[in-house]
Amino acid sequence: MSIAAIIIASAHRRELLKGKVLPSVIAEGFDEVVVVGEYESGLGYRYFHVPDMTKTTIDALVKRDVGTLATTADIICYLSDDHAFEPFDPEWRAMLDEVYQMEPRGIGVPVRVARNGTEDVILNMGLDASDSNAPYCAGHAGFFPRSLIQYMPWTSMPHHRNWDLINTRLQLAAGALLVGLPFVTIRDLEPETKPWQ
Repeated sequence: MSIAAIIIASAHRRELLKGKVLPSVIAEGFDEVVVVGEYESGLGYRYFHVPDMTKTTIDALVKRDVGTLATTADIICYLSDDHAFEPFDPEWRAMLDEVYQMEPRGIGVPVRVARNGTEDVILNMGLDASDSNAPYCAGHAGFFPRSLIQYMPWTSMPHHRNWDLINTRLQLAAGALLVGLPFVTIRDLEPETKPWQ
């Protein structure tokens, strides 16, 4: 099973992408690493320049589809440019392979954390039972089977501020299942926005 990481890049997070996000992704040994948006070419990844067109969530959905078309992997991980991977469990590929052998239609939902003062806080990624909208896969990151995205490209689904919730509902109706990935953690790199609130 091959795995691609697609980073959705915006121009105002260039330094964050260079200093934290890209190194965290490259370190994990994905089969393909692609940056889509407004950034620059470099070693260890491929870059596709896709400038913002509407300054809305539509731009992120278009970038996801461009990244999907640019890769060939069986599983695609989409990552926002304001999040970085925490170091993975050394056996993460074997564990992810096991997840997809058991559930090939699975949408893998990682753990999300942010620093609040001196403590890490676990943030809702759509699986928190206290969330009245659960379950869904929040747009910050997720692992998706290529076959699901080919069947339902991101830009074919509703363009809405809550696209991640709405699109997950459509994906679940098409037969996908949500699977928590406790061995994959992403870190919100903008704790000043207080994402836990």
